[in-house]
Amino acid sequence: MLALRTPLSFAVKTLMFGSLATLSTVAFSASDSTDLSNEDVPTTTLDTITVTASSGGVTPTVNQQIIEKSTILDMKDVLKDQPSLSVSGGNGVAQQLYIRNMGENELTFSVDNVSTSAQVFHHQSRFMFDPALLKSINIEKGTGAASSGIGVTAGAIRMTTVNANDMLKSGKDVGAMIGGGYSSNEGWNGVTAAYGRSSNGAVDGIVMGNIVHNDNYEDGDGNEVPYTEIDQESYLAKLGWNINPDNRLELSHRREQMSGDIGFRPNLIGTFGDQTIFDTETTQDTTNLAYQGYDIGGIYALDIDANAFYSKTDDERKQIDNLSARIPDPLNSEAETTGANLSVTYPVTDAHRLVTGINYRDSKISTDAYTVGTGEEEKEEYGVFAEMRWDFDPILLTTGVRYDHYDITNNTEQNLSDGMVSPSIAATWFVNNNLSLNASWSQAIQSPKLYESLILALANGDQHSFADDLEAGKAQNAEIGIEWIGDNGFMAGASVFDQRFKDYINTYDTVQANQGELKNQGYELNLGYQNNGIKVYLGMSHNDPELNGEYYGYALDVVPTGDKYVASVSYQFDDPQLEIGVKHRYMDEYQYREAGETEDRTMPKYWVTDVFANWQPFNNDSLSLNAGINNIADKMYYNQSNFRSTRFTDLTNWNAERGREYRVGINYKF
Repeated sequence: MLALRTPLSFAVKTLMFGSLATLSTVAFSASDSTDLSNEDVPTTTLDTITVTASSGGVTPTVNQQIIEKSTILDMKDVLKDQPSLSVSGGNGVAQQLYIRNMGENELTFSVDNVSTSAQVFHHQSRFMFDPALLKSINIEKGTGAASSGIGVTAGAIRMTTVNANDMLKSGKDVGAMIGGGYSSNEGWNGVTAAYGRSSNGAVDGIVMGNIVHNDNYEDGDGNEVPYTEIDQESYLAKLGWNINPDNRLELSHRREQMSGDIGFRPNLIGTFGDQTIFDTETTQDTTNLAYQGYDIGGIYALDIDANAFYSKTDDERKQIDNLSARIPDPLNSEAETTGANLSVTYPVTDAHRLVTGINYRDSKISTDAYTVGTGEEEKEEYGVFAEMRWDFDPILLTTGVRYDHYDITNNTEQNLSDGMVSPSIAATWFVNNNLSLNASWSQAIQSPKLYESLILALANGDQHSFADDLEAGKAQNAEIGIEWIGDNGFMAGASVFDQRFKDYINTYDTVQANQGELKNQGYELNLGYQNNGIKVYLGMSHNDPELNGEYYGYALDVVPTGDKYVASVSYQFDDPQLEIGVKHRYMDEYQYREAGETEDRTMPKYWVTDVFANWQPFNNDSLSLNAGINNIADKMYYNQSNFRSTRFTDLTNWNAERGREYRVGINYKF
């Protein structure tokens, strides 16, 4: 195993894990009594999707209640109606996520404040989460503020999972949920959960599981897309202890698993050559210990949020078709991350708050099939930050600074270590009760990346290296926006941004090097209306990323697309409690030209329409009957977010999107 440990980084690690132990002691001493009445149990209203730019109150919302009232099966269903987000085609591990066209190399994903920086292969294993477990989701666009965590360079998606108190019906201490669904193209799913709390409300727990089976689906032309059959399983066990109304400890374990006979590059299966097909199983296990404390310390009234975690991804592959001597068989690899986070909020005055904190993350990748080098890579990161939140009514001002440091050793035992100070500032002016203006600027470190553990087993695994003059990149984002929330139900928002990566770190022929400036400029517009059961939404986004002023497309970094437009209309009846609606997505055509080419290429435009309905026959959330038709016109199309380059010029290299699909589902809570 690699051993990367400097005196300072070791001190940070000791401080982080020591802090959690100390916090537990603080919580115990702060507890007046563990005999809590149900009325004193900390309960949390289900949050909706939040967007940390303008239009946060306008864009579509998603939370646990909405998922129970829908036919959502994966995160693509959750995110596809957001104008600035896109998810490429296929099932499970074939899907890739983008925020403002920026790929997963530059995005942060976290579940219950657990994030990793290691991956098995390309985009595979980076973003494993089943929305059946979702309580709320928060989306950050662009470079993060000081408190956003380590290396939030282009955006973040943060999920939280449900606990027992979120699921229990009012006045009850025990409950359960069972549900299932069917898709005509082609698959089924089933979910079950049991949850409860002690009679005094001090202890609560939930056990939840969901299974999704997808057969090979058909595209809009009725052609079966091969090797898209996949099984997905997710499990969550969570135990909470409400020491008193202001102190909570929570221990959880979550497993995400995907298995099936899939191609080496499952997003590329199409008619691209004769890919090797593997019997593949990818499993991610995450254990997390979290503490939340409010009004700690009497007169100082501190708020504390802390967690420590361990996450491990195992990937096992056995060749079953189109066998390749180049690829070891079996091909097993793993990625693991240990980390912790601590933030403390200090009430400087009644109006102003100071937030300070530490983030720590140690990530490792390895494979047992390597032939050269060490077969391992390790990256240790820590960050400290301070952020002041000023309430100068009617202006909210946030100023912050953070320092991030990394220490990385690759497969050939090259070692790099560096750090960076990153400031940030944001302001919102509430002009009146309806209108607000906002502006922000922030910077974050872009550090070298761990390679992909699977590739360490391939013939070129020994070639992974850092350029001699490689330096940390600087991600910066400037943004201004406006938002209107009218008294008559109308809402509107707009934002304009300029995002730049200076000394952008890019991998070219297995060498990580600074490649110049990656610039992404764009804007987003949102309109909404909600009144008397009617909901209407219109949104669009425009993004124009370039590397050194020229077109650049690479699946893990950035994939430019045409403008995206989304629209939805729904109506909620009071009696019966029935909601019906329609959603529409349109991608404008996109023209681009690769370096050295003399003619433009064109990604064709497409539009897709879905309809949905939800009926709650008991006029509450006990029973939900859901139905929908996705791609009702049976359109044949390819997602523009699929990677493109001179190597892959034919659209049929990629997984086409699903054709028409009828979905039905049921959820029963008791």
